[in-house]
Amino acid sequence: MAYLRAASNAAICMVLLAATLVSGGDASPPPNDIGATGTIEPRGGVVQLSGVSGAIIKAINVHVGQTVKKDDLLMTLVDDQAQLDVKVAGDTLEKARRDGAQAVAAEALNLKLDREHYKQAQHDAELYREMGPTATSVHQQAVMDAATEDSRVALKIEMEKYAQVRADSATDIDSAARSYKQAQIRLSYYQIRAPSDGVILAVSQHVGELLNGPAVQMGDISAMYVSCQVFQGDLLKVRPGMRATITSNAFDKALTGKVEYAGRLIQGNSQLGEVKIRLDNTGLTSRLVGMEVNVKIAR
Repeated sequence: MAYLRAASNAAICMVLLAATLVSGGDASPPPNDIGATGTIEPRGGVVQLSGVSGAIIKAINVHVGQTVKKDDLLMTLVDDQAQLDVKVAGDTLEKARRDGAQAVAAEALNLKLDREHYKQAQHDAELYREMGPTATSVHQQAVMDAATEDSRVALKIEMEKYAQVRADSATDIDSAARSYKQAQIRLSYYQIRAPSDGVILAVSQHVGELLNGPAVQMGDISAMYVSCQVFQGDLLKVRPGMRATITSNAFDKALTGKVEYAGRLIQGNSQLGEVKIRLDNTGLTSRLVGMEVNVKIAR
């Protein structure tokens, strides 16, 4: 009997082994979650702000953690030469406008006088012609007509000259205005301002130093995201609205979020595509920008 039981058990084991081999050697169901690694970032990513490289930092008006509004002044660089350039360009623009107005006014007066001379010559020639052939001579009539023609030609020349003066004046003013605007733009590089509302994440330099690279980093932490890279074989399985779990040794408990964006571009070397997950809670992650985390996206 013991021999029969042993043979029976051996047969059962052989059947189970055969079933395992047919199923590929793994009887457990394939996992449904899509795994990836990602980085915590604020809405729109981290904004890196810089100015004129090599300029001396004159003042820093913010500190890490400070909330700022769009166009708030964050940092000022020594801008003496830039200020001077703006003043010179502004003076040049005013002079171009003033000189242009005077030149156009002078030519307008000349044009008015020539137009009046032409009208007068026409009037005189017509009156002389109306006197009739008995009171006038052919020679004198020809003289009057020639004077009228000379006045007409002079008027035409003056009209062309007036148009040219106006065009030259407009060109000079436009050129000076462009130079003035460019000087203002260059000056703005010495005043680092917030491009949008947000929070200061890092200030990497100090007053008196030469500016070298981004000096201030900021971001919109009103919404926090995890940007992760998903293998190309899984990217088509990811859709906006899917729930995700984010874990790290730095967290006491897992964080949760929802897929907001699934990219369509595969990086050739890594064969990965980008997915962005909006986190449900921003309190902790807003202090951990740039941290690498583990991501599981539930299918």
